[in-house]
Amino acid sequence: MLDPLFRQALQEALGRYPTPFYAYDWSRVAVQVARLREAFPFARLFYALKANPRLGLLRRLRALGLGAEAVSLGEVLRAYRAGFPPEGVVWNGPVKTEAALAALGERAPVVVLDSEGDLKRVARHLPGTRVLLRVNPDLPVRTHGHLATGRGESQFGVLPE
Repeated sequence: MLDPLFRQALQEALGRYPTPFYAYDWSRVAVQVARLREAFPFARLFYALKANPRLGLLRRLRALGLGAEAVSLGEVLRAYRAGFPPEGVVWNGPVKTEAALAALGERAPVVVLDSEGDLKRVARHLPGTRVLLRVNPDLPVRTHGHLATGRGESQFGVLPE
């Protein structure tokens, strides 16, 4: 159910701006972030830039204390532009090229390693960078092949052995 004040603001925006457009009820977003923090008090919360990389949105989410999750050099740089510090950005995903890693210089985010190749490239270009290791549990799943990221032949993560 929409908050009456947000509903009114939305009605006014519909008369002023071309559609489609994004509209966020920030009081509701803040409440939901607080609920997540209460449910997971020891977790760090991150927003995936691929969902919507608009700078205004990213700045508001940063102000709520969220981190940024990026899957490309462009998204990492966008997060920095929105004011996220390197330690507040996690670079996830299997595409971390030599050129992209070298482009970061001293401003390296936390990097999620998906392969031995990732480890070698990160060690070469960003020595001393904080890393996380994504483990692929090699679970049998019955879904479309592009969605089955936990299978052994997936490009996402390393196998336990």
